[in-house]
Amino acid sequence: MAAPNKYQDLKPKVGMVVALDEEFRYLMAGLDRLGDFEAEQRVYYRFRVPGTDVTGVLTTMDTMGLPEATAAVKDLVHEFKVSLVALVGTAAALDDDLPLGDVVIASEIVDYLYQAKVVDDPNNPESAEFRFAGTNWKPSAALLRYVQNFRRREATEQLVEQWTRDGHTACRIAEPDRPDEGPQYHVAPIASGNVVIGSKTFKAKLLAHNRKLAAVEMEAGGAALATYPRDGVDLIVVRGLSDRAESGKTATDATRDLDGRRNAWRRYAVGNAIRLLTTMLADPGFPWRTRHEREGREGAGPAGGGPPRGIVRPALGLAAGLTAGYGLGYRIAEQFAKENPPAQEQPTEPAHGPREQGGQEGQGGQGDGEPLHRDRTPQDTPDEAGTNAIHHLEDLTALVDRSDTGGGFDVGLV
Repeated sequence: MAAPNKYQDLKPKVGMVVALDEEFRYLMAGLDRLGDFEAEQRVYYRFRVPGTDVTGVLTTMDTMGLPEATAAVKDLVHEFKVSLVALVGTAAALDDDLPLGDVVIASEIVDYLYQAKVVDDPNNPESAEFRFAGTNWKPSAALLRYVQNFRRREATEQLVEQWTRDGHTACRIAEPDRPDEGPQYHVAPIASGNVVIGSKTFKAKLLAHNRKLAAVEMEAGGAALATYPRDGVDLIVVRGLSDRAESGKTATDATRDLDGRRNAWRRYAVGNAIRLLTTMLADPGFPWRTRHEREGREGAGPAGGGPPRGIVRPALGLAAGLTAGYGLGYRIAEQFAKENPPAQEQPTEPAHGPREQGGQEGQGGQGDGEPLHRDRTPQDTPDEAGTNAIHHLEDLTALVDRSDTGGGFDVGLV
């Protein structure tokens, strides 16, 4: 069952997924809410990016984990055909140099439990240990380039500075824990696995697996698994750092803000994450991927590198056809020879015989007279015949306009 008729023309540009009800409340505070509806046993919340005409839909998972994220993202993309999925929420810092409240955008998602192995600990017969394998996912090159340069480019660096100031102003964490300055954002690898981590030892093992990991969370690997098979769907993972994945996690979560509310660090971290994401989405230079743009940039053919079907110019089709082999090159060369005989004579019959004739005049169209083409010799291979003919593309392009083959060479080539 599709979405209700009243929302058929919604056409959201972005789909968001959030894991928990708590994160949902923090996140929606940074969006303009437009209503909600139910489709396919899932509730979707409409929103607009503040100050823009960018609309989207958001759905919650209600529980953490990779399988839940995979299901939510698959439903979202299938139902609304969004080309950008945004996974927003909290993460635990693996890099001790990163302050809580900072934001990490995933340059790479490391699903560290993928094909992991559990073995006996040789140093302790009563315990076992993980041996990681893992698989990695990356956003598109265009999206990664955009987020890496957003803070440096002349048109957007002031937006990042304003985001930092606003974050510091909005921070409600009491002294002495209150950060001295506003948040920063980092583009770095994020670990993702179906485990809640509150162990310094396990954290050290993750960093031994990949020393560049900045944060760890529990949904990005599932979201990546859902978006990867779908051409033209990008995934951006934006995580605010709310704890350090150590035994002190419970105490950190218990931190209260100036209004006496618990989970002050999670509220601050998610607020910073959603404000950074909406700042980027409001930028006219954000690299949206629409179907029209994908076809124009990547091509409609299976290889994704050629022009869309039906727009190949006759001259380009001619060149492609000639390089395809002798048969097509022969037709053009034969017609060219008829209309361009040698200057010293103007025979009424071509110097070569029909292809089906044998004998001296019919050796594959090569008699004792002039060759079929001035670049074609009896020693040429079929591929060479086509390649040499390209040198006279301007002459042959004019010929195409007068022949029965003009404009038809793109068929089967794209």
